[in-house]
Amino acid sequence: MGRLKRDVARKLAHNAALQLAFATLHEQCDQIAAQVKDSRHKPKIYSLHEPHVQVFSKGKAHKRYEFGNKVSLATPTKRSAAGQFIIGWQSLEGAPYDGHTLKGQIEQVERLTNSKVKRAVADKGYKGHGIKVDDVEVFLSGAKRDVTPQIARELKRRQAIEPIIGHAKQDHRMERCYYRGPKGDCLNAMFAAIGHNFRLLARWLCDLLYLILAWTDTHKTCSV
Repeated sequence: MGRLKRDVARKLAHNAALQLAFATLHEQCDQIAAQVKDSRHKPKIYSLHEPHVQVFSKGKAHKRYEFGNKVSLATPTKRSAAGQFIIGWQSLEGAPYDGHTLKGQIEQVERLTNSKVKRAVADKGYKGHGIKVDDVEVFLSGAKRDVTPQIARELKRRQAIEPIIGHAKQDHRMERCYYRGPKGDCLNAMFAAIGHNFRLLARWLCDLLYLILAWTDTHKTCSV
């Protein structure tokens, strides 16, 4: 990389416009050459094509690390007749702490649904969210204090979002983003959520059509 960078710099020595165009790329190359395992002064660059990509430690034996962008999804606690819809999605640039993203996710759900969120149920990774009880009641997995039977059912229903995340990754291409830049990551998450919701609606409409056709077949009248 160093040899290639110096070769490009020699060829651009007499072209100020191209030097300005390649300035950011040269700076990124210098940062990659200087960064080490314990670099903390600047965010590490893992890809020249996508410098904003972050690394996530998964702690799984078959996949210890993942590279990409963090996405937050929200679903209602009650399943509708058509299925479990996605009512909120966010592409989170810079790998922020989960607890710091809960407030923004709740605000987005309220804006999209035009209704006030009274209670939010999340996993233990959202500990330290900083949301006041007067605004929204937040219960994390494993909570014991002030847990009513209804809230206990909602805590069990929280696990229903896990297969939704799996469907969004496998069936709607959220696992790998082919769009460039942070805006592309945001569009990819939005398209995956919209595709999931449309798939549920299409399946529900097909089932409704079959019921209507079956009802009309059983109620046909004939004249002799």
